[in-house]
Amino acid sequence: MPKYFPTLVNHANWEETRMGFTLKTLKTTATAALLSLAPTAVFAEDWKFSIEEIPGSIMDAYAQEFKKRIEAATDGDVTVAVYPMGTLGTPTETVEQAADGIIQFTNVSIGNLGTIVPESQVFLLPYLLPSDPATSSKILSSSDTIYGDLNAEFQKRGLEVLTMYSEGPQVWTTNREIRTPEDFDNFKMRVMVSPILQGTYKNMGASPTPVPFGEVFGALQLGAVDGQVNPIPSFEEIKFYEVISHLIWAGEQELVITGLQAPSGLPL
Repeated sequence: MPKYFPTLVNHANWEETRMGFTLKTLKTTATAALLSLAPTAVFAEDWKFSIEEIPGSIMDAYAQEFKKRIEAATDGDVTVAVYPMGTLGTPTETVEQAADGIIQFTNVSIGNLGTIVPESQVFLLPYLLPSDPATSSKILSSSDTIYGDLNAEFQKRGLEVLTMYSEGPQVWTTNREIRTPEDFDNFKMRVMVSPILQGTYKNMGASPTPVPFGEVFGALQLGAVDGQVNPIPSFEEIKFYEVISHLIWAGEQELVITGLQAPSGLPL
């Protein structure tokens, strides 16, 4: 696949969130790269970008901005199709598709990578990161561990970490108050398919219950689970407030990955 964009920035030099930096500088850096490729032929390509959330979500906003700037920077030679929640399969399936080169990009929650890159699951530990958003963003945007050691594990699976960002504090949305470990007795907590996440909630005293994101609303409505874990934007987007009564703050992260067969050297 043609390498449209040479690497123009260094992770360690970023001072703002990786997501913010990408959105603000992509047009400038991509245009500079395209100018250097002008004497050679540019082949039209269609890129697929899968997200695990619905249209209008934070993930969708990220993908749509990515699409707009890539298409503008390539004068339409590259088009980006964004596929929202469930369109191309489960989040784990889209990661496998990226590794196989079927799609080029996918934006998934780290909890959906537990069976693919187990090392990534450390970021699911509650209260791992500081509560200050600026400090957390700096860690996620410039960590040598994330973009060095951890990314090396992704590369072994045919994947590349492009960015890691926070959608805000993780929130337990439940149908009863949770203040002590005893409150988790006989409590079915919906979690993603992550061994460390399931172990975490089991150690807290709950009964971890994996449920695909698209089925969580129905599971809460029918009483199949008593609560679930997601950031506040998901609470609003999926209208979880219609089927739960309590919000309790915790903490996790999101990330964007690509297959190694996808365009390399993106200025992200």
